[in-house]
Amino acid sequence: MAAGIHWPEAGLPLRWRKQLLRNNLKDPLKGTNMRPYRFVFLDGCNTADGDWPQAFGIPKKKGMVITDFTQKRGIRPRAFMGWNRRKVIGTDVIAGNQLYPPHAEYITAFWRFWAEPPKDRPLKTAVEHAEKTAPLAAGGMSVYGAENLIIAW
Repeated sequence: MAAGIHWPEAGLPLRWRKQLLRNNLKDPLKGTNMRPYRFVFLDGCNTADGDWPQAFGIPKKKGMVITDFTQKRGIRPRAFMGWNRRKVIGTDVIAGNQLYPPHAEYITAFWRFWAEPPKDRPLKTAVEHAEKTAPLAAGGMSVYGAENLIIAW
């Protein structure tokens, strides 16, 4: 939820997002888009429910691996990560507009595990690590594209 707008159903239509991002191909797997993104994480409510992956040139398909991109299509792998439900991310004004501690713990655990050395850990493994580390914030994370994408690839 951003400024009261539920993005999957309101806001910028997919065709406008694709034009703004210069990703106009109907099928992002048929070739490299004008600006394909390697990794996109939209940390907001229901960001996995709409057409955001396609707008960034990433197929909205679960269970893909790096070779689905490199060997089958000759393109670089890519992945999208977002929530498929409403999430508690922040607290109200009375609590000082703080980032919800379990959510902060989830995001920190994810990035530390995935981005810090050895940098060869698969994306899906980093998500699983974050879910175990911060169970109060776990649930609802969707990964589309190459779930075994590594940050150093």
